[in-house]
Amino acid sequence: MLDNCPNNNGNYTSNSAFGTNLNSVLSSISSNTVIDYGFYNESVGQEPDMVNAIALCRGDASVDVCRSCLQNATRKILEVCPNQKEAVGWDDNCMLRYSNKTIFGTVELQPIVGLGNTQNVTGSVNEFNQALQDLFGSLRDTAASGNSLQKFATGDKTVNYQRIYALVQCTPDLDRQECIDCLDDTIRQIPTCCSNKRGGRLLNPSCNFRYEENDRFFNPTPNSPPPSTSMTPPAPPTGNDNTVRTVIIIVVPIVSVVILAICIFFFLRRRKRKPKETIGSKLISFIDCQPTYNKHLCLSPDNERASNTYTSNLDSLLISLSSKASVNSFYNDSSNGIYSLFLCRGDVSATMCQTCVNNATQLIRQRCPSRKRAIIWYDECMLRYSNVSFFGRAETSAGLMMWNIQNTTSPDGQNYGALALIYSLIDEASYTDMMFGTVEKVVANGNQNGYALVQCTRDINSSSCRACLGRLTEQIQICCQNRRGWRILSFSCYLRYEEYLFYQQSMAPVSPVPVMPQPMPNDGGKGGSNTMKITIITVSSTLAAVGGAVLGFWGRNE
Repeated sequence: MLDNCPNNNGNYTSNSAFGTNLNSVLSSISSNTVIDYGFYNESVGQEPDMVNAIALCRGDASVDVCRSCLQNATRKILEVCPNQKEAVGWDDNCMLRYSNKTIFGTVELQPIVGLGNTQNVTGSVNEFNQALQDLFGSLRDTAASGNSLQKFATGDKTVNYQRIYALVQCTPDLDRQECIDCLDDTIRQIPTCCSNKRGGRLLNPSCNFRYEENDRFFNPTPNSPPPSTSMTPPAPPTGNDNTVRTVIIIVVPIVSVVILAICIFFFLRRRKRKPKETIGSKLISFIDCQPTYNKHLCLSPDNERASNTYTSNLDSLLISLSSKASVNSFYNDSSNGIYSLFLCRGDVSATMCQTCVNNATQLIRQRCPSRKRAIIWYDECMLRYSNVSFFGRAETSAGLMMWNIQNTTSPDGQNYGALALIYSLIDEASYTDMMFGTVEKVVANGNQNGYALVQCTRDINSSSCRACLGRLTEQIQICCQNRRGWRILSFSCYLRYEEYLFYQQSMAPVSPVPVMPQPMPNDGGKGGSNTMKITIITVSSTLAAVGGAVLGFWGRNE
C-alpha cells in the first residue's frame, strides 16, 4: 500500500475524541455491506473533532475484491499513520482517505504519487505519446460524464503494432468539470514519472490514471461489449422440391428488394440529418438513471454553527419536504425559523423528481453537516435551505458556471445563434405556469442543432423570473459565449445550452401499420395452390414486420 501522512493538520492521541471518531468511521467503511458501487463518503463527530473519510474502489473491482481491499486499507492506514489527523493510502484496487478538513466535493491534487515502468518505449516515441494523449482524452471525457456513483473508464489503442491499455478514475463526488480538470492536471505530470516509459500510473486523492503496453491490467466491466457469437446455419429444406423452389424464387427477390430499399432509406436519412454530438456519452434517459450531482455550497460561515436543536428541526423539515416530491415538482415550506424549497426540472418524471430530492436532502446534510444555510444542484433538481427567509425574492448572483471545454466552430468564435435561442426562450418561459421551457433550433450558420433550457423557482413572479434569467445571460458573454455548451445556475433560476439533446422530449405517436388485403385463394391449380399461399403469406408477413420496424424507428426519432 502506498501512503502519505502529512503533519500539516496536527496530530491526535489514541484516546482522544478525534481518535474515537476516526476508529468509528473506518470501522463503518470496512464493515459496510450495503454499498455495492465502490464509493463511500462518511463523517463522524462534531467540530473540531469531526472526521471526514472517502473510500474509492477501482471501477472494475468486484464487490468482494473491493470490500477486502478496504478492510485491509482501514487497518493498514492506522499502522503507517498512527496519529496524523490527515492521511491517504492507495492500493491496486482501492484508495482510502480521511481528514479533519472538509474533503467532499473538492478537488485535491496533492499529494501525488507516480510509478513508472522500467522499460522504455520501442519504436516512435512521438507516435506513442500522441496515441497515449488521444486515449487519455477520450477516457477522461467518458469518466467525467459518469454519475454520482462512479466516474471510471477503461480503453485501449494500437500504435506501432503495440496495444496501449489505459484506465482513468475520479472520485464521483466531483462534478464533470472538476473531474476533467483533475485528470488534465494529473496527465500533465506524466513527464515527471513516466516519460517515454511503456507503463505508468499517477495517483492523487481526487483522481488517478494508469497505462500499460501490451498488458490489459483491468477487468472487463459490465458495459463491455459481449463476445461475438457465430450463427448456426439453418437446416436444409424438406418437402416438395417444386414448392420449395417456387417459394425461394419468389420470396428472396422481393425480400431482398425491401431490405435494399430500407437500407437506402436509412442511408439517405442519416446523410440528411446531422448526428447529434453526445460529448462522450449517449443521450440521457430519465427513466431508469440516477440523478447527476453538480455542485453544493455551504453558505453560512465556519464560525456560525448550527445548534443541535436547529439541526434536529432542519432534518424534520427536509424529511417533510422530500415527501412532497412524489406529487410536486416545486415545493417550499418553513418550520421553526428554517426555510427550504426544492425545484425539479420541468421535464423529469415524478419518480425521478422524488429520487433526486431524496438524494439531495441526504447529500447536503453530509456535505454541510453543521451549516445553517446551504444549496445543492443536480442535473434534475435543486434544493436549498436557510435560517433567513428567501421566499419570493429573486437571487440572481451566479452560484455555478459550467462549460464545455470545446470551442464553437463559428468563424468569429461567438455563438450568437445560441444567445438568440436563449433570449427567445426567456421571453416565452418566464410567463408560463411552470416557468420552464426548452427549445431546439438550427444555429451556427444553419449547420448545427442547438438545444436550450431555462427555468425559475416558482416562488418568484414572472417579471422577476425574466430579470433573473436576463442577468445570467450577461454571465454567458463573460465565461462561455465561444463554447459549444454551457450552464449557469443561480439560487432562483438557471439556464443551459448544448449542441446535443440533454432534456426529455415527449415521444411522437407511432403510426399504425396498414393492413394488407389478403389475396383470394387460387382454386385452379393443384401443387401451385400451396406454393401461392406460402409465398403471399411469407411476403405479407415480412413486409408487415419490416414496415412496423420502419414506422417504429420513425416514431422514436421524430
